[in-house]
Amino acid sequence: MHLSALRGVLRNLQRGYMKYLRFLFVALVIGLASCSQPTTPTSTVSPTIENIGWTIGNIPSDFWSNGSGPSAVINLGVYFEDAKLKLSDLKKVTIRNSLAPEYEWSHAASDLEEKFYTSTSTKKGALSFPNLWSPNVASNGSVIYLGSYTIEVELENGKTASKTLATPAPNSLNTNIYNYTYSPEDYISTPPSDYVALPKRATIQSAIANAVNGTLNIEFSVDDDKVYSGWVWLYNKDREVIGYIETIFREFSTGVIHPRLNNGTVFNNDGTTNILALRLTDITKTDVVTNVNLADVVSLRITLTDGKQYEGTDSTYDTYSYSFSNVSQE
Repeated sequence: MHLSALRGVLRNLQRGYMKYLRFLFVALVIGLASCSQPTTPTSTVSPTIENIGWTIGNIPSDFWSNGSGPSAVINLGVYFEDAKLKLSDLKKVTIRNSLAPEYEWSHAASDLEEKFYTSTSTKKGALSFPNLWSPNVASNGSVIYLGSYTIEVELENGKTASKTLATPAPNSLNTNIYNYTYSPEDYISTPPSDYVALPKRATIQSAIANAVNGTLNIEFSVDDDKVYSGWVWLYNKDREVIGYIETIFREFSTGVIHPRLNNGTVFNNDGTTNILALRLTDITKTDVVTNVNLADVVSLRITLTDGKQYEGTDSTYDTYSYSFSNVSQE
C-alpha cells in the first residue's frame, strides 16, 4: 500500500533522527544523502517507479524559519525499481493532481540534487519531495488537493515512466469522497462540503523540565477524534533536535498506550488534558549530542497523527499535525 515505501525510508523526518523506521515523515527529510553508485551506461537505465510514499501535514507558521509559510503540505517519496539509477540519469520530474491537471510541480535536473538519495534498505535510487503545497488553491496555503497524484519521470536517455497514487481522507481508507483537506486552525471561513480537516494541532498547556531530577512533564490536549497517536521531539537553543520519545503515544498495531502518558491508561482526544510524565530514560538522543541533558532543552514539538484506519496492522498513519512550545526549567 502507499505507506510501505515511506515506512522504509519515512520509518527514518521521523526516523532519521529517530530510528523510527515506521514513521513516514522522517525518511522524507533525513535520508537525503546521495551514496556512490556503480557507473552504468545511461541508455540501459530504467525510470520505472516501484512505489510512492506520502503524508499530508498541518503545519503552524512557527515551523518555518521566517515565521510564516503554508499550513497544509504534502510530502512525497518516489522509489525506483532500477538499482543502477543515479542522479545524473534524471532529466525532469513532474507532479500533477487530477483535480487541477493544468497545474504542476516541475523539477528539472538542476533542482533534484538535494532530493535524490539511495534507500538504505533497498540500495535503490529514490526522490524525496517534502513540504509541497498548492499555491493555486485559496486560503493562503492552508488547503491541499486530495484526488490522485501522478508522478512523471524523464531520464536523460529519453525514457519515461509515471505512477499514480490516490490519497484518501484523513483517518480513512476511502478515496473520492473529499477533494481537499485543510488546516482547521488556518483555513478562513466555512469549508465547502468536499473539504475535510487535517488532524488538529495539540494545545500545550505546560512543559517543565527538571534537569536535577531528570524529569520532563508535559500537559497538552487535543479535541479531534481523528487523532490516534503522536510523539515528542526536543530542541536545543540552536533549534536542533537533540532527543525524542521512541515509544509513541499509542501503538498502531496493538493500541497500547505509552506507559508515561496518563499512567498508560488512555490517550485523550476529546479535549481532556493529557499528562505525559517523562523520565530521562524515556528519551532517546540524536546524533547531535553525546547525551541528552534536560537543561539544554528549550522547546519541544508534539506531532499528532491519524491512524485509526490502520489499527491492528503494520501500517501507521497518513496525516499529521505539529505543535511547538517553549520548555520551562524548574
